[in-house]
Amino acid sequence: MSRSRIVATFPSDDHTLVVLFASPDDAAWADDAGVQLLSGRLAKAQGRNRDSPTEIVLAVEAPQRDELVVDQVVVGDRVVGPRFVHGVRSPMELKVPHTEARFPYGPTLAGVHVSVACCTGCNGGIHDRGLVVLNTHTGGGWSGIWVRSDIDMPSDYARWQKVAFLGGVLRDDSGSTTVSDEGWMRVRLAGEEPHDAPAPTPVSAADFPAEGTRSLLARSLEASYVELVDARVIDARRVEPPEADRSSSMRLPRMELRLTDDSGAESVAWLYQASAFELASGGRIARLRGFLHAEAPGLYVLLGDKEEDLLTNEIRSH
Repeated sequence: MSRSRIVATFPSDDHTLVVLFASPDDAAWADDAGVQLLSGRLAKAQGRNRDSPTEIVLAVEAPQRDELVVDQVVVGDRVVGPRFVHGVRSPMELKVPHTEARFPYGPTLAGVHVSVACCTGCNGGIHDRGLVVLNTHTGGGWSGIWVRSDIDMPSDYARWQKVAFLGGVLRDDSGSTTVSDEGWMRVRLAGEEPHDAPAPTPVSAADFPAEGTRSLLARSLEASYVELVDARVIDARRVEPPEADRSSSMRLPRMELRLTDDSGAESVAWLYQASAFELASGGRIARLRGFLHAEAPGLYVLLGDKEEDLLTNEIRSH
């Protein structure tokens, strides 16, 4: 059996591991030969599921909350599975300390299969292009991570509620640490009531300058909930999805803003709120909240799509 015959390995919860095979024959062979873990951690097959003939489910030893274990599946005497992280992890566990020390500060776990759960601040989470953001209750640096998936959120999801994204692959996506859906991701609510948003981290335009930055501080704020106050719109441009370019991932119109504030620096925001399309050069923004996304290494753009996160001076004066 070659390594490619196992398509994916990921936790369904802290005690359960899903192993997806390329074909039912591969899964049957592995079930007969016996599936173990390279780390030696306990793993017991739970039997085959007729509805999922390419899948084997293992009961596994739950990891300690302060340990991050990277492992692989072994069938017979061969290591055949992709590297995966045990347990359903938080954004901070996947980013700290698993971030390269040098610019562009990519993930040292790139290519590893993971499951991640945290609160999403996007009420469905789609800032266009299939982007979903997860963020911790406390907010701050390293507290968030982006997921790229077109899967619909659970219908009863409310903003700032914990959601689990099971079976992504950790990637460096143009400078953004992203959990990528590569065809087998599963999404479910994670047993938590909706709650208030974390306090946004105050930032200035100098913290994520439009020309890009090598700052580790800016990198730490990527996917975090941030707030820019008393900003002035230098220019505003409406951008429509390209109708003829089916290869483009852009699906929604957005307002691309170039902003400045008391720092004197300039930064960029891409906004999807209906009220954002009324903004023009010279306009004032009393408060703008959103999530930073690396559109290229060192180039961070503030993304926002919620009306409550955009407050103009004109609205505030009333």
